[in-house]
Amino acid sequence: MKILFWNIRGISNFDSRLALKDFCTSHNPLLIFISQLIVSFSTVPSCFWKSIHVTKFFVNNRDPLTLNLWALCGADGEFVVRFTSSQCVVLESVCNNSKVYIVGVYASTYYLKRRQLWADLTSLQNFYTAPWISVGDLNAVL
Repeated sequence: MKILFWNIRGISNFDSRLALKDFCTSHNPLLIFISQLIVSFSTVPSCFWKSIHVTKFFVNNRDPLTLNLWALCGADGEFVVRFTSSQCVVLESVCNNSKVYIVGVYASTYYLKRRQLWADLTSLQNFYTAPWISVGDLNAVL
């Protein structure tokens, strides 16, 4: 299962979309997370998503803030949204006849808000006991 996570502020400009298209054409990811967006999903032409063979699967809406995390899946992708918050989305999928949970994270830059993210993920890992894959921008430096 190929998963791409891109923290890209400039998805609305041509060069960024061209780079994403080139990457998707050469690697054919099943799932793409795009974060740190400052535009709405509708500003990117639908023909662009068709050209890289993905469809909108999930858009995280941080009302009243700007959208910040998108999940796009390829034609063969089968995912179920199990949890969403302002900082993450948890998807369930089946890989080699086994469940797997995929977490796309775009964490808050404010450490007190990140505590809620960690509490959510800890609680979910106790509930969903299959393997987990986490990708994203944790906005934390160790």
